Amino acid sequence: MPHCGNCATLGAKAGISAARINIHTDTTTDSLAITVGLAWGSWDLLKDAVKMGLLAVPRHIDETAVREFLFGHEGVTAVRDLRIWGMSTTESALIAHLVMPSGTPGDACLHQIAQDLEKRFGIHHATIQVETSMAECSLGHEHKH
Repeated sequence: MPHCGNCATLGAKAGISAARINIHTDTTTDSLAITVGLAWGSWDLLKDAVKMGLLAVPRHIDETAVREFLFGHEGVTAVRDLRIWGMSTTESALIAHLVMPSGTPGDACLHQIAQDLEKRFGIHHATIQVETSMAECSLGHEHKH
């Protein structure tokens, strides 16, 4: 919860500024300092909220590294339809189709991949679909893989 630390810092700054208001008569400067501090501290939270609204990959997740991680598993010949998005400012989700011509490796392997995604990349909710061929995409329309 990185934004909570910012909130605590801003609260401390606001408290110090409030104390200064009692000591000094220049409240305009203190008010401006509080406003700038709040705007500065909330900028990252605003950017995260916009990215979440656009279903963008969260900034702390490297999509290329996730794709390489999934592709590196035994039997995987392609990773298709990889989607990573933020569910909130602290949780993320993933959907991926793994092409595995030899078939599904079993539930235990898929659960392990999901656990590894959480530990390595901070992806909390993973849905992995196994496909056995690179035939036409099951989604039935043109899109990027």
